[in-house]
Amino acid sequence: MIPVSDRRWLWHIAALLIYAACAIIYIDHGESLFTKISGSGSDPFIFIWDFAWWPWAIAHHQNLLHTDLLWEPLGVYLGWITSIPLLAILGSPLTLLFGPVFTYNVFIICAPILSAWMAYFLCLKTTQSPLAALFGGYLFGFSTYEMAQETAALNLNFTAFIPALLLVIIMRLRDELKRWQVALLAGLILAAQFFISIEIFALIFIFGGVAWLFAMLYLAEQRAKLRRLFIDALTAAPLVTILVSPFLVSMLSHLSYVHLPDAWPYYFTIDFLNIFMPGHINLIGGSWFPWLSKHYFEDFQEQDGYIGLPLLIILYLFFRKNMAIGLPRFLFVTLTSFILFSFGPQLWVGGVYTTLGLPWALIMKLPLLSSALPCRFSLFVSLTVALIAAMWIARSLRTGRQSWIIFMGLLACLALLPSYHSWIDIPEVNFFKPGRVIAALGPDAQILIIPSGINGPSSYWQAESDFAFHQTGGYLGFAPGPMQPDQAVQDFYLLGMHTDHLDALKSYCWQTRTQYIVVAPGTPPDVAVGLTKLNWPTKKIDDVTIVTVPPKT
Repeated sequence: MIPVSDRRWLWHIAALLIYAACAIIYIDHGESLFTKISGSGSDPFIFIWDFAWWPWAIAHHQNLLHTDLLWEPLGVYLGWITSIPLLAILGSPLTLLFGPVFTYNVFIICAPILSAWMAYFLCLKTTQSPLAALFGGYLFGFSTYEMAQETAALNLNFTAFIPALLLVIIMRLRDELKRWQVALLAGLILAAQFFISIEIFALIFIFGGVAWLFAMLYLAEQRAKLRRLFIDALTAAPLVTILVSPFLVSMLSHLSYVHLPDAWPYYFTIDFLNIFMPGHINLIGGSWFPWLSKHYFEDFQEQDGYIGLPLLIILYLFFRKNMAIGLPRFLFVTLTSFILFSFGPQLWVGGVYTTLGLPWALIMKLPLLSSALPCRFSLFVSLTVALIAAMWIARSLRTGRQSWIIFMGLLACLALLPSYHSWIDIPEVNFFKPGRVIAALGPDAQILIIPSGINGPSSYWQAESDFAFHQTGGYLGFAPGPMQPDQAVQDFYLLGMHTDHLDALKSYCWQTRTQYIVVAPGTPPDVAVGLTKLNWPTKKIDDVTIVTVPPKT
């Protein structure tokens, strides 16, 4: 007979292989990691730029906190963009061998695998049931939140550190770790999360603070250990501060560079009905409720609040007879709070904006959280739901109803099946091949690429050229705050592609010392025609049109 400890290792390996198979089926489904890009829209180009830039910057002794490769003359402070330095550095061997596209695709596929596997260990520690942990890991790693962020946002779906941090906390509450071990592990985990997603890093403290307060209220027998845990957190703080301080100081000294639309926290929220009804990101029923997503402006990535009827039934069965017990009551109040936070400052119901105010309106007033998007709390909702589901499965399995429990678990997984994962072609342009830009325009040319900003792959083209030029624009997130009011930025970056204000475009080119406007494939025909009205020298090189910016007269 195989010893129990050995069987546990078999479960660990089996869980990893199952999660890997699901990720390959759901995300890759036979696409080439070399010739295609996972996802849709322009956001994947941000991360491809990141994977290319970090090893290039280190090799070329560049400033790692600021770059002037984009948004000349201000440049970009890398703490305020989705720069994923940890992943880019870890992936640098792949990038150097196979290129940033391959590295990005690999990490996109690995993200849910690692998130599910770490949630599996968390659920295993909590339930001591490998089968329950297997389901719990899947429900988190392949939740609606994870699969929605898979479409474009690597920084938001690489979430393995969240269950890892919770695992450390549980082990400390069970006296399995000493204070110095907690401080070290928690400090490293939090710093790692900071260098992947600052937004999620900030929300962890809301998540942890709310959970700790409710635990103090409802888990009377754990209050002494919870007070000790608070001291542990203070002990870990210096390590976190030291590790992130270079970025944090740079960010805080350049707060004016980041400005997101004030309305975003009101729009990027979870619709109340989305908890019960699937969105377009879900395979089963996702196309049945198109009216649900009207207020997202077809941004399917943010329709990530769906829990599904099978999981809601499991939640009901878990809480039904146990609300008087400390732990279930704590989990119920905590989960309800996170769901309320995900609804934002005011409630959406079926695409209708109500006047009902919600708790997030108060949290929005806190520093650095005023621009956080409430829909991100779906991450914490999905982790809490997965943990509760694993606890219910483990408890029910001990009653001998294995067939019924496995059926409900599989039904919950089935309800969360994601829609077909899209892939896009690499935007090949001969002009941006290594060496071509320098040969045509000289070294360190100042270029405005059209299509600009979120409307095109200018970030990818810069990385493809081996960073051979500077952009007086670009796309690594929102434009720097001081440049957003410029009419040319409004026309070409924020509002779409327009040539209605050519005088503003001329002024922008002269102010930013733009030498050339490169009209690349993908430029709308009316925009290309509109640019000819500048009456500036124009020539065709390879598959682009070069408009030379004359000196200001």
